[in-house]
Amino acid sequence: MRVGGTVGRIFVGIIVFSGFLAPRTIDPSHRSPAHALHQPLNNFIDARSEAPAPSAVEPRNGFQPAALAPQMHTISAPLAVPDDLLQQIECLALNIYWEAKSEPLIGQIAVAAVTLNRVNHPGFPRTICGVVQQGDEHRRHQCHFSWWCDGKDDTPRERDAWRHALALAAAAVFTGVPDPTRGALWYHADYVRPYWADGKEEVARIGAHIFYASPQRKRRSVAATAAL
Repeated sequence: MRVGGTVGRIFVGIIVFSGFLAPRTIDPSHRSPAHALHQPLNNFIDARSEAPAPSAVEPRNGFQPAALAPQMHTISAPLAVPDDLLQQIECLALNIYWEAKSEPLIGQIAVAAVTLNRVNHPGFPRTICGVVQQGDEHRRHQCHFSWWCDGKDDTPRERDAWRHALALAAAAVFTGVPDPTRGALWYHADYVRPYWADGKEEVARIGAHIFYASPQRKRRSVAATAAL
């Protein structure tokens, strides 16, 4: 499904406040695989950068991301931000919103981390939007993230939750987020047991989700950084 309208002034304010680019809107029609937003994320991200200073997203529910920082790798973005990177952030924010808006902050971070871990894994699309939209949108239950092909409007309705998802997504792309999932590539709700979970290694239980990684393989989290 597609989201109508623009991301809105709140998202632009977040980016402008961060000092990365001037105000502009996002055209949601730019979602074709041929569009520039489907370039590899590594074209935009410098994985060798040092951990940045904490961002403006405040911890909630007692979770302190700084405690995880010593074990984390870092991704961060250069100051020259391509226009289409805004679309990548929107896709990540939508995934955080629809997959984890009712979760505590650590649960939302975990969803963001899995999304970015997939982007940096050869078995998945090489962009955030490609990962989030993977599957057949026109066939129910055929997408990697169920909200993308559930037949419903994807426009966020809860203003505060959407603002938080945008802020977290921007932080994840521009400064990085800690990965509490230990490099997980899959997860599911804790009240179901999907067939695909067999043969995968359970690595974390966070909020209402159970997280998995490929078994017997050295995993490297690529979504991590210092405290939010």
